Amino acid sequence: MYMGVNVNGIAMNPLDYFDAISRTKLEAKLSSADGRIKRTAAPLGGEYNYDIAGAAIGNWIKQGYSKFPEDNNLALVKDNITPSIQVFSAGNTLPGLTSGTYYFLPKSSGIINRNFADVKADGTIYCYTLDLLGFVNFGNSIPGTSIIIKMEGNASMSAEKRNCDCSCTPYVFTTNKVSYTR
Repeated sequence: MYMGVNVNGIAMNPLDYFDAISRTKLEAKLSSADGRIKRTAAPLGGEYNYDIAGAAIGNWIKQGYSKFPEDNNLALVKDNITPSIQVFSAGNTLPGLTSGTYYFLPKSSGIINRNFADVKADGTIYCYTLDLLGFVNFGNSIPGTSIIIKMEGNASMSAEKRNCDCSCTPYVFTTNKVSYTR
């Protein structure tokens, strides 16, 4: 089940609107869809509003499109159960990439699998090796697939799905590059 709350257009934690007893009962149910992995990281209700000005983390909209439907979006966010894992949540805007969630373990340095919050408009193209199954099966990346991104400015980003992993260099955009804005 998905439940969300918007107050004046800003996403909020819906659990904040329950009394303490109800909230505690609901927090005990926060887990992966199959119930196998419980959320233990604070805040238990998850994080909202990932957008950080000047950084890649957050929600992006294909340039020239509207925010809705969400199919026009590309979210670069933390996993909602295990926030130490980061996720590309993709609609259908990147040619060759099926709509879905793609996971990786972020790194604090380098240009491969770099933490989204560290990616700035510094002229660098970053590469991400993806795992479709996420934290359930890390180490089994999607063969021959990666995404490259580049912050073009504080509120603009380019992204492209590639048919090779991050060992395939140089990282160069082709005509399949997609431009996004906040």
